[in-house]
Amino acid sequence: MTTPKSFLPIRSAALLAVAAAPLLAQVNITGKVTDHSGKGIAGVLVALKKNKASTLTAADGSYTLNGSSVGLARLDGRGPGALAFREGRLEFAVTAARQHVRVEAFDLAGHTLGVAMDRFAEAGAYRVDPLPAQGGDRIALVSVRLGPDAYVLKLVRTADRNVQATVLGRAALSAAAMAKLAAAEVVDTLEASKTGFDKGRKKVETLAGTVNFMLMDPDEFWGKVSDYPVAKNVMTYVFLNRTNGKYADNQIFWTFSGQTKTIADQKIFDMPANSSGRVTFHLETATGKYWDFMEHTITPGNWYGNTTRVDAYGIPMAIRLICDDGHDVKLGENYETFYMGREKFFEYYKASVPAEFQHTAVNGAPYRILAPGKGDGGFGPGEKYATYFDAYLKELGIAATDTRKVFACEGNPFGSNAQLAGAVNRHVAQLPKTEWLKAENFYKQAPANYYAKFFHDNSFSEKAYGFAYDDAEGYAAYDACAKPRTLIIAVGY
Repeated sequence: MTTPKSFLPIRSAALLAVAAAPLLAQVNITGKVTDHSGKGIAGVLVALKKNKASTLTAADGSYTLNGSSVGLARLDGRGPGALAFREGRLEFAVTAARQHVRVEAFDLAGHTLGVAMDRFAEAGAYRVDPLPAQGGDRIALVSVRLGPDAYVLKLVRTADRNVQATVLGRAALSAAAMAKLAAAEVVDTLEASKTGFDKGRKKVETLAGTVNFMLMDPDEFWGKVSDYPVAKNVMTYVFLNRTNGKYADNQIFWTFSGQTKTIADQKIFDMPANSSGRVTFHLETATGKYWDFMEHTITPGNWYGNTTRVDAYGIPMAIRLICDDGHDVKLGENYETFYMGREKFFEYYKASVPAEFQHTAVNGAPYRILAPGKGDGGFGPGEKYATYFDAYLKELGIAATDTRKVFACEGNPFGSNAQLAGAVNRHVAQLPKTEWLKAENFYKQAPANYYAKFFHDNSFSEKAYGFAYDDAEGYAAYDACAKPRTLIIAVGY
């Protein structure tokens, strides 16, 4: 948590001519605010320096105040309560006595960066620095509450460390407009991984001021798609560093078909047709222990591929497939996972799964969260949870077997029956077969593959390859399209 910033009233040079008054005397002060041509300017806030009493100029620019010293604040001509952003600071006016003001900055995962102001403020004009001085996030969202009014701003730090601000909206919408925003997954240029996202972290308000979820600028995460070149072979692959600054581009290595390069060496690769291909990524060195991969098959006119968690979770991986037939889909871990950071993600996994699965993150740490039955040290013969599925299999009339084979969808009867293997992993095999492929029935009770459930819950469109037959009826992080154009691969930490 960042230490709250100090705030101060704006004291601009005034275009006022006021009669001189004896010290300590209380007199009526009158005047007129005009532009360079002498025409009165309406809606300008005129504030006393000592007690912050204030008023607004009338239609002709005139005003009347009681006091002995006057300052002037003009908020870009937007009127009382409106926001301005100049020289890295937020400016606003409080027009009612003792109005509550709260200015809070968030990163794109909804974590609080700092509270710049949270108090009852007297009427007056104020200037606040809403961002932490050492904040490294390139984009931040700022929630501003001025009494009953609420605003959301998007702040972008430019390369020269200046800050550009955009007012995305304010909470002055009709009930119908708010309902429409609540149902949408895209608000202006901001996108939500999942409507109603709530993972125990403070959330950022939407423009409606009522619906909360994590917000992301797609161009910031995926890059500007229109800038990526057209392939000479089949399609363009783009490799993106999304490690939150943990690793530089020259520390992220990709390997395909025998060649290894860093993202700094080559961010864009012209991908030819190939079958059962795999692109592998390593962090820090070409053989670093933090690593993962995606796999594909590409023909001259088609793309088939996926991200996978069948064996383990190594690093956050997400892909965006864009095709000339209009297909545009995201798969893999969602925005929240990328911005959560590795340590928090491991802790979040352990807090989300039952006790029987927590060791898969402990025994594989810090490099892997191991899939159950994949050398995790808990579900093998003689290990603590070796009989995890036995009672359930007996209920189903299936002979007890090595628990690892249930998770791996191997042996009789699971290896040759994808729907049964999926039904047991999802704990729906006791239901009529017509209910086996309905997602609303999955993982409702133990025993079940809660490792797979976790990655479904934290992936785009809740699709994940959590076990070998997770692709039954389209639940895996797998997709295909004709006329492939671009595949964007985001690599996290």
